[in-house]
Amino acid sequence: MPERNYAFREKLQQVHPCNIADAAIWKNIEGCVIDDTWEIIAPLDESRLINYIGRDFCDFLDTSLSVYPRYRRVDDFNKDLADPTGKIILTTEEKSGIPLNSSDPMSYRLTVAHDHIILCGKCDRGLAQGCYYLEDIMRENSGPVIPFTDTEHAPLFSPRMTHSGFEQDTFPDAYLQRIAHYGMDAVIVFVNGPDRICRGQNRPDTLWHEGKEYCDLENLAWRASGFGIDVYAYSFFINEKHPDEEDASAYYDSTFGELFRRAPSLKGIIFVGEAFEFPSRDPHTIGHRCQIKLPDDKGFNVGWFPCSDYPAFVTLVRDVIRRQKPDADIILWSYNWGFQPKDLRLRLIRNLPKDITLLVTYDMFEVFVGENGERYKVDDYSLSYEGPGEYYITEAEEAAKLGLKLYTMANTGGRTWDHGAAPYLPMPQQWIRRYKGLRDSHIRHNLSGIMESHHYGWVPSFISELAKFAFWSYGTDVEKKLFRIAVRDFGDGAEDAIRAWELMSEGIRSVIAAGADQSGPGRIGVGYPLVFDQDELNFPSDDSLFHACDGQKNGICNFQYSERPLEQAGIVALRLSRAKETEKKYAQAVCHMTNAAQQSTSSKKADASLEVGLLRYYLQSIRTVIHVKQWNILKAIQSASDREAAYRLLSPQVVGLLRGGSMESIQEAMKKVAWAEIKNAEEAIQMVVENSLLGFEATMGYVSDAEHIKWKIDVTRESLRRALHWRGDASC
Repeated sequence: MPERNYAFREKLQQVHPCNIADAAIWKNIEGCVIDDTWEIIAPLDESRLINYIGRDFCDFLDTSLSVYPRYRRVDDFNKDLADPTGKIILTTEEKSGIPLNSSDPMSYRLTVAHDHIILCGKCDRGLAQGCYYLEDIMRENSGPVIPFTDTEHAPLFSPRMTHSGFEQDTFPDAYLQRIAHYGMDAVIVFVNGPDRICRGQNRPDTLWHEGKEYCDLENLAWRASGFGIDVYAYSFFINEKHPDEEDASAYYDSTFGELFRRAPSLKGIIFVGEAFEFPSRDPHTIGHRCQIKLPDDKGFNVGWFPCSDYPAFVTLVRDVIRRQKPDADIILWSYNWGFQPKDLRLRLIRNLPKDITLLVTYDMFEVFVGENGERYKVDDYSLSYEGPGEYYITEAEEAAKLGLKLYTMANTGGRTWDHGAAPYLPMPQQWIRRYKGLRDSHIRHNLSGIMESHHYGWVPSFISELAKFAFWSYGTDVEKKLFRIAVRDFGDGAEDAIRAWELMSEGIRSVIAAGADQSGPGRIGVGYPLVFDQDELNFPSDDSLFHACDGQKNGICNFQYSERPLEQAGIVALRLSRAKETEKKYAQAVCHMTNAAQQSTSSKKADASLEVGLLRYYLQSIRTVIHVKQWNILKAIQSASDREAAYRLLSPQVVGLLRGGSMESIQEAMKKVAWAEIKNAEEAIQMVVENSLLGFEATMGYVSDAEHIKWKIDVTRESLRRALHWRGDASC
């Protein structure tokens, strides 16, 4: 059934799944069974979170399982604890006196007996996470049955923070509830002024599209806290003063200080080089923001170099903010200088104030040698390499030595730039490799927090379920959890589903995370066109979007594909061969997932079909990447000053397409590629119209929905026409 664009937002606001009980499953599971005769006992408390939790748990039992226990709130638990029969007692350490070993505020103790359940949170946030855990167990069991246990659980990581996948910087209450249910406890909002977020019209002297749209950040923080969620600001402030200038403190008090005066409930703020530039005096830099760079400027852009005066700038900003909020979490993210020499990066870290947080990207900048001897690196966020990279390890080790609080950007919300315009990467076995590395870093480096997504945001998926499981004390056997999810969602098709996901995981490992693709067809997907020599491409886009695509280059996506086959023949060949390996794995995965969906129960078939469609979309997206590369190679041969030499150099990469180096042969090959991609795009339209999440990214909007894919087909047809008329050697 076709979905209108943005219909996914209604689904994101459905907190609990409807009518999931299956007596054929749950009645065969040993444990405590809840029915309508039971009572839920919750604290009579001023905490908005505690008041919400009891109602949420009742709503889950009602909406998902059609179970209707009585709900009662009490101030004194002694009587109910003395006689707990037929009760689910939701309480806290303070209210009940039940001791917990963990000091973590999100920890909880769970006792499940034959005739009662006692859930005791360290505080209200622990109680909330315990309730969500009970819901997870009953969802997995397809009914109101919970295995007997007496145990205590605690999270490994906090914060677990995400941007919005609903719409940039937009967090309706029900969406916040979904975030909390999946174990995340913080959200991120781009800000460029007090109560100002980064949406609206373009300003030419700022990074990307950066308007000033009003947002009541204090109200957002208040709403989020009612669901156990903190709010972090992500700074896009313009910084015009060097910390040594006489009026620098007053200047930054009027910006960052004012931000926290107006929104004192913000948990903290994130600074990253590209959006935290200042008039550095480091002689290796241009000394001012890159947006006002002059033709004669020499050196690195400030935000892309670990400047010697960054520590002084961070210290000043910290002091300004903490005059307003003494416990503000000040986070410096080292993303932009990961390619700089190790000694410069570590020098910066050693000179930072010791009471801030260092955020390090987990997988980027790692260098590999391909099978043809070509070196390549992970350019940007990718699942192709599970990590940790050497860049992460060196900085994490230094943070551990210095006692710096350490967070990482790991994209464990489920999304990367390998396939940017799709909701999540269904490659669980590869994600599990990353989870294990993160758990290990928790032990080795005291890693304590995770950024789960960048601006593409987060939507719920089974990948999110796995991450939640892996990031708690109980989450040691993630493979077993994955199998239980497969059984729940595909029934008799579970083994085929597992095999499909294995193949997807193998496929993503072949991907080379190159900037040409991550700022091109990898980011956009099937909506990315084949371009010949057009100067202007009128890509349908909303200019108010943060990363609005104008058809040329917006700083984050380039429709003029940037690979240079004649100058980079070796690495171009390696990337193409790897993309073909990925395509082969994805195609096999689609076959297995189709079989899995066919074996699923009738109540699961709709969701199983969506998973098939998602895998098909990834297959179509990698085919777009392949066709773009082939087209680009053929175009390079066609336009080369020495066509015969170019043919000898590049023809091995397009075997089966070219029958010689003549113009006629090249143009015939370009026809084959263009028509293959048009067919691929037409097939993709069938997928995207059935799932409104496909082709959407929160800061770019829709880039590969039906409208944009049709636009891409038109552009590709025009590109082919131009190619066939190149030098007037052919006619249409």
